[in-house]
Amino acid sequence: MAPAACRPRIFVHDLPPGYRDSPSDQRVFGSQPYPVGRANRVVGSLVLPHFPPHVQLWNSGQFSNAELMYRRALEHECRVHNESLADLFFVPAFSGALRAASVSAGEHCVERGGAHKGQQFGNAVSASALIERLRSVAAPHCGSRTLRRGAARTATGSASCSVLEARGGADHVIVNPRNGAVFESHPFCELDYLDPRLGNAVRLSIEEPARGRWEWFDHYQSHPAYVGIPHVSMVHLQRGQLSDAPWRSRHPRPQLAVGAFGIRGPTKVRRLREALRRSCQEAPPAECYFFHTSDAFNKNKTRRFSWESKGHSPSHTLHAHLASPSHALQPEKDPLWMTTAKLYWNATFCLQPPGDAVSRKGVADALVLGCIPVQFHTGMAEQWPWHWGEWQRASSVLLDWRAVLRGELDVMGALRGIPAAQVAAMQASIAQNAHRVHYSQESLAHGAQAAPRLDAFDTVMQRAWEHARNESNARAGRHMQRKQGEEVQSVADQLMREPKQLTGYCGHAQSGMGDCGRGSSGRLPLVVPNTKLAWPPKGARTNTLWQDRGQSLASIDDCVEYCQRCAQCRYISYSLVTMTCEWYRDCDTTLGVHARSYSLWHTFRTRRVK
Repeated sequence: MAPAACRPRIFVHDLPPGYRDSPSDQRVFGSQPYPVGRANRVVGSLVLPHFPPHVQLWNSGQFSNAELMYRRALEHECRVHNESLADLFFVPAFSGALRAASVSAGEHCVERGGAHKGQQFGNAVSASALIERLRSVAAPHCGSRTLRRGAARTATGSASCSVLEARGGADHVIVNPRNGAVFESHPFCELDYLDPRLGNAVRLSIEEPARGRWEWFDHYQSHPAYVGIPHVSMVHLQRGQLSDAPWRSRHPRPQLAVGAFGIRGPTKVRRLREALRRSCQEAPPAECYFFHTSDAFNKNKTRRFSWESKGHSPSHTLHAHLASPSHALQPEKDPLWMTTAKLYWNATFCLQPPGDAVSRKGVADALVLGCIPVQFHTGMAEQWPWHWGEWQRASSVLLDWRAVLRGELDVMGALRGIPAAQVAAMQASIAQNAHRVHYSQESLAHGAQAAPRLDAFDTVMQRAWEHARNESNARAGRHMQRKQGEEVQSVADQLMREPKQLTGYCGHAQSGMGDCGRGSSGRLPLVVPNTKLAWPPKGARTNTLWQDRGQSLASIDDCVEYCQRCAQCRYISYSLVTMTCEWYRDCDTTLGVHARSYSLWHTFRTRRVK
């Protein structure tokens, strides 16, 4: 039982383990915060000169923060087992996997019940199973405005509701361990991070959404419903180790700058990374070192660090090397993550170009190893507002990627020209604040002294508690649950009655609503605002065939009705997750499940109409 003064008090919902990645999936999808094996962790002082003794380095996975936060919530000093005492409710449902196509229908459903091949879904596998589990936890106090339509009252006539509904979900915390793009929102049949039935929950991902503040080069962007929180880094302190935190070290850093990244990403990102590699490799050896992360055996002949010994033999095995590790940079021996740690630990600046998305794990690793991140996109400077927002400008360098691509900016010259006093000030800011972006293995301090020493997890809990106590957030959440949530509930119930063998969709429908006179496919939004004609007069244009739904949600039956009125349509594929109804003239259903080349294929149900 948590002490009465311990706040916020955290209740962890009891969900089956299937709502989280299995240990094997964690290894495959990079969602292990504390991976096992000698190749995945090491006492830092064995491989890094001047590193604090007893502090370990971990090969933590890129998408492991949800698993880490779940473990922290289970062991937290403020955890309670009585829901009536809770300030916050942690929902342990998440997956670091990008669910893709090479699996059978229903493969990603947690609660299969009695479903068998050839049966209809019925109640065996329901998109509402997770929501019903959360609703099964009763709230001690409810107002009449929290009641869903048709919900029962208690014997005394008072309102009866769940903890999910009592405050409109505003006191619930759910973590998407990935970047938060729409196509990453639905890892299981039962789990949709963006489900409006969750109300105004605190939704977390590793990338802060743009919210209109910047432009990105690709479709890989976080949904606005999320708040960005830091990636899990290589360092996880234990209580009592904060005074020896590696980011506070003032050891010598022989390299001015380092880069450790591959040449990949959207076109502009690849060009930027190539330009940074050229700039680094053309600089004097003591100024910059570039390591191509896809070249673990150094076949690209990148220069050696100035402190590296040259007498080692590449013939030793990895495990033999780890038994007697070296401070030298040995990419042909060391695991990739260890090479990166050596680079960051021995450099003043760490080059951090964006990748497929704006957020980058390397920034968190650089900060906890005391290396000043050098960023190249405005969105990178906006990341992790709860954890880094207040001190980001004081602890990093932001250079214009456009100027780099145009050849107008000498990156190494710009870094070389930063005054020593300004460099020292940035290092001091990191030394003072980096505990806020780092996930410790346990709370770093107790009681009144904890606030200045909150790690990333406890920072999230404090900010989530502020969100939960805000009455306007609760009202907004209740409104969302009563309006969009109930619409989703109704449509989801109908959708899950569709035959399981028709999971999937017919192919890639063309953009737009299509031509019902001569076309072969089209795509209809499920919410169609600002249209006026409910049904068209004879001879009207094709796109007026779709019924005006105002701000309400179209069902699969509405989709079928459209198809019946569209001359070229014979099949429809409906997805509540992607919020689309796709119509097709032709559809190959010989495989039973079709068009698996899209990561959300399993959210579609297909029906032949004609």
